[in-house]
Amino acid sequence: MFEKKDTATNDTAIQPFFRNLNLAQATIQQTGVDAEQRQKATSIQYRAAWGATIRARLNFSLRTKLLVQTFFLIAFYVVAVSSSRWVHLKLSESLIAVYMFVAWLICCVGTVLLPDDRLGLDRLAISIPGRNPLDIKPKILWSKIEEVALCDLAKPKEGSKFALKLVEVSGEEHYIMLALLEREALPTIVSYLQECASHARGLAQLKEIERFYDYQSGKLEQVSYTQLWESSCPAQFGLTSFTPLAPKERVQGAFTVVKQIAAGGFSAIYLIEDDEGSKFVLKESVLPPNLDEACKNKATEQFQREATILAKLNHPQIAKVFDHFVENGRNYLRMEYIDGPNLRKYVADNHAQPEDITAKWAEEMASLLAYLHHLSPPVVHRDFSPDNIVVRKDSKLVLIDFGAANEFIGAATGTLVGKHAYMAPEQIRGNAEPVSDIYSLGACTFFCLTGRDPEPICTSSPMRDGAKVSQWMDQFVKRCTQLDTAERFHSAHDCLSYLQNSNDKIA
Repeated sequence: MFEKKDTATNDTAIQPFFRNLNLAQATIQQTGVDAEQRQKATSIQYRAAWGATIRARLNFSLRTKLLVQTFFLIAFYVVAVSSSRWVHLKLSESLIAVYMFVAWLICCVGTVLLPDDRLGLDRLAISIPGRNPLDIKPKILWSKIEEVALCDLAKPKEGSKFALKLVEVSGEEHYIMLALLEREALPTIVSYLQECASHARGLAQLKEIERFYDYQSGKLEQVSYTQLWESSCPAQFGLTSFTPLAPKERVQGAFTVVKQIAAGGFSAIYLIEDDEGSKFVLKESVLPPNLDEACKNKATEQFQREATILAKLNHPQIAKVFDHFVENGRNYLRMEYIDGPNLRKYVADNHAQPEDITAKWAEEMASLLAYLHHLSPPVVHRDFSPDNIVVRKDSKLVLIDFGAANEFIGAATGTLVGKHAYMAPEQIRGNAEPVSDIYSLGACTFFCLTGRDPEPICTSSPMRDGAKVSQWMDQFVKRCTQLDTAERFHSAHDCLSYLQNSNDKIA
């Protein structure tokens, strides 16, 4: 009786053990299956080569291509035999060889016309077919992808041509055209990027990829081009609030916070003073806490590089950067304090400015940009707007803020730097260059003449908006804000030359 009870007890104790063992084996087996699935390559239809319109309708598969080639081969053999009988000639081997060669040639043409243009993805790389079907698909390692961004490759007056841009560490750019994909394929591409290229900048923007696809497909008729990009900004920034410094708080043990001037996202600007009462501006930038260590290090490195460049600037109308430092995990720029309202507040208090004053200011702004753009390497401001320009007591303009801290956040989150009404189209698409600042110069000039922000992504005209200005000033603003970079002033020096040589034309 004792033994029987003991056996039953042992069986009861052993059963859970075997159940757990079976469960563990099943888990291991399933894990192996999942790993194998992850390693398998996935292909997505991507109609890049010429003839894509026909293939989109016919949807040829590899099996169909083989059948077509077989048909060509049989058809030419039949034609060869039939023609020899009709002319009562004996079919020679050389004639068969000629027909077979022609059949082979047509099969090759058929293969080119019906290429297997599919986008390949696996756990190591992505391969993107090009427009030329004879080209070898380039393989891009996920580990080499540094940045991801949505952009518009359309030329002026063309419809939108949205693409997913992949930028390698080497700087080489690759584009996946959204129009050449099926909408159902987008989540697969996004999933691979998020899992295999999680280190890349700009991944937050992928949340909007289906919206861009729908806009290009004509499914968002109530949404304008400007609204589309503006609505994508929260996803690009992906920033939340943080606790700014409080008044009377000490920084670096040498400065006291007087007050907060502005704040937004993970950035704030303060008025500070040292123990002797000298005032400075302190710009604070904080990285989002959910970033991994590699992204933090890279962003910090870019901040320090930008700050070092700014500290070397030497221009009487550019606020000096005295120092940059890190304290309590936050990055700071200590800058010169300029007493006076910024251009936005000045115009708000004094209304739209006369043309002669605006022309003088436009000349000063062009001179500032000419200085920045001719440095080595050129400094592209990226945030040239009325908020970042102060009007001194002598009515001179001073540039008080740069995109260094914004670039710092952008390095980690893929942000758009700048305010939309003052941003050139190519900058919104993530390709800022010196002529992008010229667009901003024209937008600032428009603001001074009208007292209103210009319409984003638009060629501005103060005369069209009711401002009483001369033709030459209206032409200056319009040429600065052309959407096509080739139609703008080629450089800030060209802007300066136009303004200096046209002052006698002010009406």
